[in-house]
Amino acid sequence: MNDPSLPDQSQGGVGAIAPALGRHSRALKPLALVTLAWAVLCLGSFAALVIYKQAPGDMQFACRELDSGLPDREDQAPYRLVMAIHPKCPCSTASVRQLERLLARTGSQMSVTMLAYRPSRAPADWERTSLTTRAQSVAHVQLVVDDDGQIAAQLGLCTSGATVLFGPDGVPLFSGGVTPSRGHEGDCTGADAVFAAVRGRRIPVSTAPVYGCSLDMNPSADL
Repeated sequence: MNDPSLPDQSQGGVGAIAPALGRHSRALKPLALVTLAWAVLCLGSFAALVIYKQAPGDMQFACRELDSGLPDREDQAPYRLVMAIHPKCPCSTASVRQLERLLARTGSQMSVTMLAYRPSRAPADWERTSLTTRAQSVAHVQLVVDDDGQIAAQLGLCTSGATVLFGPDGVPLFSGGVTPSRGHEGDCTGADAVFAAVRGRRIPVSTAPVYGCSLDMNPSADL
């Protein structure tokens, strides 16, 4: 016989708990799915950002200085570094700052020619931005407006921040980037190679990845 003092399990006891748990479980499923989707989206965005920062731009073989169409050197520094930049590339601020660090170490041994990309149909002073203004203010830097990137293309420089280092005889010694990743400064093989070459040491590498925007990135959108 059932004890009347105990709850009736067939109506309000354990049997009533199961439907309640089922309803609670069904209510949690949409929330769990939303949380999972949000976590996957965050991880995907982070992975895409890491890949973007580490993805190098295009780089081609550089010709000799005499065949490049570059203007004459402004000073008598034995080494000449040429850097191509897109004035509106946010990544290239790090390249210019890295250049300042290199010049502080090389002194009068190296001069820099900065090729500022400019679309031929662009209005006057299109290339004048905070980036080119900063580059022009650096000692030993010669700023050259490069219409449609013609000189840069002759040198194989397709990406903003790409460089080529010429020795005293005009032969390219190094070509590539001088930053460790997109938009970041610091020690890297490219900067080390430039410094070693200028100091007459063995060059550890003759090329390095360059991180930046394409020189011809949506030029019509910026006109």
